Amino acid sequence: KKQISNYTSGFKGAGESVWNHNTVRRILTNTVYTGQLAQGKTSTVSFKVKQVKELPESEWSVVENAHEAIIPRCIFDVVQKVLSRDIRLSDSDKEVQPLAGFIFCGDCGKALCRRNVKRNGKTFKYYWCGTYKRGKGCSTHNISQELLENTVLHAIQQQIKVLIEMDSVLKEIDEQDVANSKLKRIELQIVQKEQELDKCQNSTMKLYDSYLEELINREEYQFMREKYLVKIQDIEAAISLLEQEKAQIISNSGESTSWIQQFLKYKEISELTHEAVATLIDRIDVFEDKRIQVTFSFKDQMDEFLHYINEYAKEAI
Repeated sequence: KKQISNYTSGFKGAGESVWNHNTVRRILTNTVYTGQLAQGKTSTVSFKVKQVKELPESEWSVVENAHEAIIPRCIFDVVQKVLSRDIRLSDSDKEVQPLAGFIFCGDCGKALCRRNVKRNGKTFKYYWCGTYKRGKGCSTHNISQELLENTVLHAIQQQIKVLIEMDSVLKEIDEQDVANSKLKRIELQIVQKEQELDKCQNSTMKLYDSYLEELINREEYQFMREKYLVKIQDIEAAISLLEQEKAQIISNSGESTSWIQQFLKYKEISELTHEAVATLIDRIDVFEDKRIQVTFSFKDQMDEFLHYINEYAKEAI
């Protein structure tokens, strides 16, 4: 017997379903597909006023792994990175350039622009500083697209080579041990922040006592109290982020080295693609002296991994 569901999708227009760029973007940015359940995104001003206001993400009620994910978190994060970058096709391009959205000026921090230069009947492709191009003060520094892409490709190959050379160590490492090592470091940071919070709260109480004893006047008390309150809020926010990170590690226990697979799946890479760049690289900075700095994704995970390997090596001696 055929069953009909009364489920109503939010992705609808007036009268019929409509697919447009806004609908697609909402789907691409919806964390529900990663297994995350986020509630409390909105609130009413009061029970008398039906006006709805959006709440900041820090105030949402978030549950990780609430249901089975249909999109791996690592892929979802790559998509968010791409959506946040300025990736546009020029009139002459038929597809997105490999480095589009990931190249920046190392001196002013602005994005580099791609430009074709014709010389002796040949076309040469360069990346130029966007700030200089608009006449806003940066230097003329530019770099050949071919040189830049070859350098970035070589950097990726070298990074993958390092991870492959660690293969023997990887096979001996228990992923749960890596997660536990990171948990200990986060718990230590939380304790340090809580001690800092207690110190600030005690200072606030002593400040009030000083005011009652007329050691400071009202203006001085209010000024110093505001400074402590701001500091307390900052510490509480830092503790909240650490607690979220701790919960994330616990919920993803056993996946602490999964980021390495994102590199290893490109171990045969011989040609630069936008997909590879978006997955493996956070940004590329080009300086006036032609120096190129490649910042890879998963930097924190790499640092944590290297820290654990060093600790593992010490214990093995």
